[in-house]
Amino acid sequence: GGQTTVSISVNPSSTTIYTITGDDGTCLATITATVDVTPTPTVTANSVTVCAGQSATLTASGATSYTWTPGNIAGSTYTMNPVTNTFVTVVGANGSCTAQATPTVTIGTAISISVNSPTICSGETASLTASGATSYTWNTGANTNTLNVTPLSITVYTITGSNGNCSGFNTATVTVNALPTLTVNSQNICSGQSATLTAIGANTYTWSNGVNGPSQTVNTSTTTIYTLSGTDGNGCVSTVASSTLDVSATPTISVNNPTICAGDSPTLTASGAGSYTWSTSQITQSITVSPTNTSTYSVVGSNGACSSSFTTTVKVSQSPTLTVNALNTSGCAPLCVNFSDITSASCSTIQYNYGDGSTGNTNNPIHCFTNGGNYTVTASCTNTLGCSSTYTLPSVIQVDLTPVADFTIQEGNLVVVGTTVHYNNTSTNATLYNWSLCDGSTSSSQNINMTYQDTGNCCITLLASNSTCTNSATKCINFVREATISIPNVFTPNGDASNELFKITSTGIKSLNCVIYDRWGLKMHEWDGIKGYWDGNAKSGGAPSGTYFYIINYTDQLDKSTTEKGFLNLFRD
Repeated sequence: GGQTTVSISVNPSSTTIYTITGDDGTCLATITATVDVTPTPTVTANSVTVCAGQSATLTASGATSYTWTPGNIAGSTYTMNPVTNTFVTVVGANGSCTAQATPTVTIGTAISISVNSPTICSGETASLTASGATSYTWNTGANTNTLNVTPLSITVYTITGSNGNCSGFNTATVTVNALPTLTVNSQNICSGQSATLTAIGANTYTWSNGVNGPSQTVNTSTTTIYTLSGTDGNGCVSTVASSTLDVSATPTISVNNPTICAGDSPTLTASGAGSYTWSTSQITQSITVSPTNTSTYSVVGSNGACSSSFTTTVKVSQSPTLTVNALNTSGCAPLCVNFSDITSASCSTIQYNYGDGSTGNTNNPIHCFTNGGNYTVTASCTNTLGCSSTYTLPSVIQVDLTPVADFTIQEGNLVVVGTTVHYNNTSTNATLYNWSLCDGSTSSSQNINMTYQDTGNCCITLLASNSTCTNSATKCINFVREATISIPNVFTPNGDASNELFKITSTGIKSLNCVIYDRWGLKMHEWDGIKGYWDGNAKSGGAPSGTYFYIINYTDQLDKSTTEKGFLNLFRD
C-alpha cells in the first residue's frame, strides 16, 4: 500500500498477500506475508412452539460447529423437553471465529381428539367423524374430519388433529359383522303341482313374492326364480339366496281314433310328449295294431319327469261277403263269359277285375276276352262303411287263341286266263289249313298254285285252325281274256251293203278311243267304245276316196294302255 514503516496494521476482509521490500543502502530484498482471513459465521436457529409434554427440536445453521446452552450440547440440532417457556443459546464457530443465536421454546395449549367407532354389516359403508381440532389427517391420507370406509373385516383407523402448533391423535375401530349365509331349496315339479320352498341361515325372511317367513308353498305353471332376503340378529341383511322352481310342462296327449274294417292294421300315433309307453308295452310314438273287434289302447306320454295318459278306441267294422260264379270258363277268343255274383245285404257295389286289363262295376256282368291266355278274375265288394272284401274265382278263364286266316294272291285279283296264280298263306296262330277252290277242289297245303282256263269271278276260301279254334278268309279273282285287236285297212262305203264300215274287232278290251285324220291332218271322225265305227262321212259330207290315218288308244282288262297308229284306204267306186 506504499507504507515505509517497519510494521503496518491491516484489516483485510479476506485472505490477502502483502509484499515488503527492504533496502540496506546497497542491496534490495523482497519477501511476502500472507494474512489468512477466516469468515465470522452468521448463526441462525429456529424458535419453536410445542404443546405441554411434547419435546422441542431446534436446528441451527450458518457455522461449521455448534454448542448449545444449557447443557453444552454440540451439534446442529438440539432436542429438549421444556416445562416452561425457555431461551436457548447456540454458539456457532468457523475455526476460531464464532457467533451466537438465541432461539426460544414456547409452550402452547394441548388438544384432545375424539372420533366414533361404528359397527357395520359386511358390504356397508361406515362414516367416521373426528372433532377437537381445526385440521385433520387420517392414516389413509384423507385430511377431512369425516372419512367413509368399507372394510371387509374389523379395522382400526388413526386420526391426527392439529390446532395451531398443538396436535393430538386418536383411533377409530370399525367392527364388521358378516352377512347371514342363506340357503334355500330348489325344486323340479310338473305343471299343476305345488312345491314347498324352505330357507335357513337368518332370523327373519322376506321373499320376492312378498311372503314373510322361512318357508312357503307355491304353485306356478312356469319356471320361476324366487329371491330371498334374510336378516340376522345383528340386523345384517342378505339377499343373495334364490330358489328356482323348475316347472316342466305336463304333456297333453292326443291319439287318433280310427274306424277300420276287419283285417286292417291301422297305425296309432300319439303327440304332445317327448317319450311314450303304450299299453302294448311298446315305447315308440306310433304303433300298428290289428284288432279283430273294437278295442281300446292307452298310452302314457312323458316330458322328463312329467307324464299324462290318453286312451283311444279303434272301432272295427266287419267286411261284406261276396262269391262269384262263372257259367263258362274256357273257349276260343273272343270268349264271352257270364258271371253271377252273390253278396251280403250290406254290399252296395261290385268292382270286377277281369285280369286282361279290363275292369267293370256292373253286377252279374258278361265280359268277352278277345286275346288268348289264362285269366284270373277277382271281384271286390264295398259296403256303406267303406269296408270291402275281394273274391277270386277258383278257376282261371282259359281262352284259346283264335287263328287269323289270311293269304295273298301274288298276281292280284284280275288275272288273264291261263296264268298260274300263286296263293301265299299269311295266316297266324294256325297249324292246319284247308283250301276250298272255285272249281270245287280242296287242298291242305300251306301254299297252293292254280291255273284257270275259264273267264269269270272265282272265290277261294282258306280255313286256318289250331287244336281248338278255326278262322277263315275268302278272296275272289276275276279271270279275263288276253287283249286282242283287229284293224281293217280298207273299207268301201258305196252303199252296196258290203264292207260299208271301218270297224275294229277286239277281245279283252275295257275301253277304246279312235280318231281318223285325212292326209292334211284334218280330223275326220272320232269315237269311244269298242262298238264304235266310221261310216266314211265327215262334217262336210262324204269323205272322198283316199288314204286316211288313224290313232287308236285302248285299255285292256288289266288296265294296260296301248296306242296303235296306221293307214286305211277308203274306196267309193
